[in-house]
Amino acid sequence: MLTCGLVGLPGSGKSTLFALLAGPGGAPPPGRAGVARRVVAVPDPRLDLLAADFAPRKPVHTQLEVLDVPGLVPGERARTLHFLEAVRGADALIFVLRGFASGPETANPAGELDTLEAELILTDLAVVERNIERLEGRRTGSVRRQDAPLHAVLCRVRDRLADGVPYREVALRDEERALLAHFDFLSGKPAVWVLNVAEDQLETAAERSDLAALADRRGVPLVTVSAQVEKEIAELPEDDAALFMADLGLDEPGSARVIRAVHRRLGLISFFTVGDREVRAWTIRAGTRAREAAGKVHSDMERGFIRAEVLAFADYARVRTDAGGGDRAMAAARDKGLVRLEGADYRVEDGDIIHYRFNV
Repeated sequence: MLTCGLVGLPGSGKSTLFALLAGPGGAPPPGRAGVARRVVAVPDPRLDLLAADFAPRKPVHTQLEVLDVPGLVPGERARTLHFLEAVRGADALIFVLRGFASGPETANPAGELDTLEAELILTDLAVVERNIERLEGRRTGSVRRQDAPLHAVLCRVRDRLADGVPYREVALRDEERALLAHFDFLSGKPAVWVLNVAEDQLETAAERSDLAALADRRGVPLVTVSAQVEKEIAELPEDDAALFMADLGLDEPGSARVIRAVHRRLGLISFFTVGDREVRAWTIRAGTRAREAAGKVHSDMERGFIRAEVLAFADYARVRTDAGGGDRAMAAARDKGLVRLEGADYRVEDGDIIHYRFNV
């Protein structure tokens, strides 16, 4: 299961966003390390439609684990180091940035972003310096021959981090990055920026923000939410919630937009398996081949792979308009020649509905 960590300054609304992401039941209390965890379903309207059509015993969404650490206070290095270590193993980070005024303080989301990135860089620098010391040996001060390549690249990374350059921007060869992969540097992780605004800012905040241009330049997804308002709406009955969402000009909850942004940032896609027992979404990296994707469903399917019967979701959606959903739509798609037989090297596309032929 993939994991993402929420980071933000105190007062950014980070924990409110976590409660929104956590869904019904609210956010769980923090654990002993001060970190709260929740496994959330990845929203996908395509899966919802398939589940309505096939009426399975259970529809199964892809899942994502979300970690919430206490707000980071600049200057409190020991505290920051402790909490950021909890998200070092995360696949992605969500930066929660305050876009609303708080008392006499005006919003400065770009400044908050700079502060958070500086904290990540300093935390990575501490890891690098500690490992350089270990390789040099406290007694001898010399580096063993087998450790020299790692020591050399760590020294280069240290110098760049000390200059305020995040790890993702340090110029390294592929083999050097592979050498450092186990360090899981925080300033090198894929990120999503969430601009948390007041209710009356939802429609215009992102366009006016300096963050929008910066996000475009860096290729970082930027999602605008009003976490407190949307959390309150999520607690209403479904019909009432839909009305309030419409009044705010929102097609879907902020939680869905944030979670999907994380998936896009990580280069993930979904394919579906369908039947009366189970309709399920499976998450894979874009570009994954059919045989490897089969292994997500069951190792026997990958080992005994013969062919994949593939129907694009868009084709299914078109056919069901006339034929009806579920098995009727699948039969109509076969009659129209829309179901393709693909081999092991076929690259699975986002939204593919797949039935695997295999033999073990």
